[in-house]
Amino acid sequence: MNPIEMLQRACDQAEAQVAAAAANPQVQTPCTDWNAGQLAAHIVNSLRFNTALMSGVAPTTSPFEAPDIAPDALLQEFKTAAAGLIEAASAPGVLEGTVNHPAGEMPGAAALMFPTFDTYVHAWDLEQANQLGHEFPADMTAAIDGFCRNVFSGERDPAVVANAVDAPDDADPMGKLGAFLGRSI
Repeated sequence: MNPIEMLQRACDQAEAQVAAAAANPQVQTPCTDWNAGQLAAHIVNSLRFNTALMSGVAPTTSPFEAPDIAPDALLQEFKTAAAGLIEAASAPGVLEGTVNHPAGEMPGAAALMFPTFDTYVHAWDLEQANQLGHEFPADMTAAIDGFCRNVFSGERDPAVVANAVDAPDDADPMGKLGAFLGRSI
């Protein structure tokens, strides 16, 4: 699966969750610092931040912030931000080139995995809050899990990802990934 296809699939997975967050923004998520509306706004901000990186422009915001976006604007802001990142990453030479990423200079394809994992995992966080019953595809979950276990194998910055917790014995693959990323489920 190519990096842009993975990002598109992560965004597709998140879209219904962002819509549900817009309808019920105050519901608590597994991200204890953010309710559903704030978490959806964070996803938008992260997509925008990474669009700037992929475009070679200095970002003007932090990807760790949750901007104040009115609930009735969340879904459209999400769609616009997702389309913007896909367009920026699809520009000729971006994936093959180098991106000056906060985690260090890296190939564009590797840099694109950060917003892909972030969007996908936060879609799951919103699913936990929204309880819509959406399935998370096994192939995509395995790819995101492999990326996360590679990137977050050492000491963790709590602003980026929490320390792992034990997953319940009956946890599905997303539940196990969530636990690896510090979500108590």
